[in-house]
Amino acid sequence: MADMVGAETAALAPSGRAGMIAMWLALAADQAQTIETAPVGASAGDQWLIAFATGKAVGPPPVESRETTALLAGAFTGKAGEGLPEQASQLIAANRQGEALLDAVAAVDAGTEGDYIRAAQGLRVLRALGQDDIARQAAVELILGARMADQE
Repeated sequence: MADMVGAETAALAPSGRAGMIAMWLALAADQAQTIETAPVGASAGDQWLIAFATGKAVGPPPVESRETTALLAGAFTGKAGEGLPEQASQLIAANRQGEALLDAVAAVDAGTEGDYIRAAQGLRVLRALGQDDIARQAAVELILGARMADQE
């Protein structure tokens, strides 16, 4: 659904709760560039997430952000390739990038089950393999998923 309507609803710039939902849909659809301004009522964490999704965030998320957000954002600090799990480092050194990529995708997917430490490791590996944009969007989706789970 986010892919079908995310950009269009964000471009309409609705207000209130509808504006927040439109912003989240655009972020989930990898359409952060369609969000001209954060909706009224957007938290500092929401504003940081918009900047993060577009690659403009400099620095850690605001202190009121969830621990999950800080953990996942931490995968984007430092140079790509730093802080990799030993197995990923070995696979990359042995020119087995495909295997390292599959392991990284599985690790990131663990975030959907709440294993954000493993997900952050997978994001670091994706970055080391030159997949920064994919890693960033995966982090955005995991952050949004954790927020949505809190609101149920």
